Amino acid sequence: MSEVDNIDFRGVLETSPDTLRLSVDEEKSFIKWEGETPSFITDLTNTEGPYSHTEILEVLSDEAWTSTDEITGEINEVPNDEVAVVADEITEEMLEVLNDEAVAPTDEITE
Repeated sequence: MSEVDNIDFRGVLETSPDTLRLSVDEEKSFIKWEGETPSFITDLTNTEGPYSHTEILEVLSDEAWTSTDEITGEINEVPNDEVAVVADEITEEMLEVLNDEAVAPTDEITE
């Protein structure tokens, strides 16, 4: 996130820093683009990638990107007879996020 000001949001699918997905520790994010690699990418110094769609899904499944504490906390606040319903809702939300992130074929993680 230290380089977020160097991202030219006209060249990527995110629209602003507010639309970036952050890692659990909020130190990393990633950007997506279609086609040619945007020219500003070469100016970034703390990057990983680029990753293919399959590769980024694997990266995002890591605990650095998905907080189980958050999910467990939400379920613990729900009465027992509603836990299954809430768990299903959380699962649906997680799948939506992964599907949204699957739109672009190229991703790059930036710090």
